Amino acid sequence: MEVRFIKGADIDRNKWNSCVYYAGNGNIFGYKWYLDNVVKEWDAIVEGDYESVLPLISKPGSWISKSKLYSHPLLRSIGIYSVHVLSEKRIITILDAIPKQLSRGVINFNEGLKLPPKSIWKSKQKHTNAMILLRESYESISGGYDNFLEQQLERARLKNLIAVNNLKPEVLVDLYRAHDPNWQDVHYHTYLRIMYNALHRGWGFLSGVKTTNGELQAANFFTISNQRVMSLLPVETNEGKKNGALAMLFDTCIRIQAGKSFVLDFNVQTYGSFENQFGATESPFWSIEK
Repeated sequence: MEVRFIKGADIDRNKWNSCVYYAGNGNIFGYKWYLDNVVKEWDAIVEGDYESVLPLISKPGSWISKSKLYSHPLLRSIGIYSVHVLSEKRIITILDAIPKQLSRGVINFNEGLKLPPKSIWKSKQKHTNAMILLRESYESISGGYDNFLEQQLERARLKNLIAVNNLKPEVLVDLYRAHDPNWQDVHYHTYLRIMYNALHRGWGFLSGVKTTNGELQAANFFTISNQRVMSLLPVETNEGKKNGALAMLFDTCIRIQAGKSFVLDFNVQTYGSFENQFGATESPFWSIEK
């Protein structure tokens, strides 16, 4: 089992993306184009001919301290991608191959990836994403909605809200910046790069909810990869919250995608009341540290 460290500039793009595409635990965060658009520089551990890969995102150190691995807020979970079964031996071998100058810090492991007990890395924090299997009919999925969600959807119908899909990424990002309390300006152009790259590849779509007079009350961008429809930038205005706009947006997505072999990935780190209203399933993953 040959495992080696590779600088980001030397990574074979096609082989890397092929590994993430065919990996049983693949997600959109692992593709080279996505990583390149989120962080300026990153390195990797690679097994064999790109049979397993591990992106390494690090902050530069000073003359007295080493570089440190960290979990970027726009990369929910990356961890190890592999076309093989991720056995304890394979996981430990890949983690042990991280160079000493990068062997401190935090990695967000992919969902379903367990840290072997013999590893010198330790589980730091449990996170919980939320997902809905979309292969069932819309009637079957919506049968799991709770009463509060049904009330929100009824308000949206009474307000004659309209689902739209002709938005530009700039409109969504500006809405998100204006209404999300956790917004950080440093991510503005990153979100635009991600969305335009996904649209160029046919790997995503924009959705919105407007009033009959054209007021945008909710919007989101969904990426599509690895059998996942993933929420990226969900946001609603204060008026939209009163009218059930975001609930309608997600319900519209479910209605359109139902019956396909996909999952709806809410892309959260803490399973909350909004996801619970849709009957979403908890999907745990761990941050690991050394």
